[in-house]
Amino acid sequence: MSDISEWERKGCPLYQKTPWPKNSTELDLDWVLKTFEQHHKRMHNLAMKLIRCFAVGLGKREDYFDPWFKDESTAVFRGLHYLPRPADVILDNKNDQKLVAPEHSDSGFITLLTTFMFPGLQVLFEGEYRSIKSVKNAIVINIGATLEKISNNKIVATRHRVLDIGYERYSTPFFFEPKFSARISNNTLSSKRQ
Repeated sequence: MSDISEWERKGCPLYQKTPWPKNSTELDLDWVLKTFEQHHKRMHNLAMKLIRCFAVGLGKREDYFDPWFKDESTAVFRGLHYLPRPADVILDNKNDQKLVAPEHSDSGFITLLTTFMFPGLQVLFEGEYRSIKSVKNAIVINIGATLEKISNNKIVATRHRVLDIGYERYSTPFFFEPKFSARISNNTLSSKRQ
């Protein structure tokens, strides 16, 4: 479900085809694949707009990051299903709360997240975890560790976690990652305006 050229795919063994049931037409699942592909495209377009804003904010040309993402990327769109933890599992002893996803920052550039109005997402802000209010038709934007690193910490990665809310929870993160052949170094943004 990503736009990857044959040159990029052949040159990097880390790419793999998105698995999909072989008899999807028979099972009437083609509409699901089409919906996922449409959502992937929408999220990719939104992510491109966002990274252009980040480029300008970092003192670069608007299209500075385009070669890493525009025609090819390793973006991943996932559907997540969180189940409640058993009653005796407590992963955050400080607050006596159960977690279905422990504290972390995403590794890539940005993550666009649809929460479907489910609570549970918390973000570290000023030393404490705060719950993100669910807003209808809104997308949560998390900054990834790669963007933090190449911006020389001017843009900070989002530390976050997901609480067990006591019932099933769904979300669809879109992990926006550069193509494998993108040339990224620690001093990518330290040079003069490009």
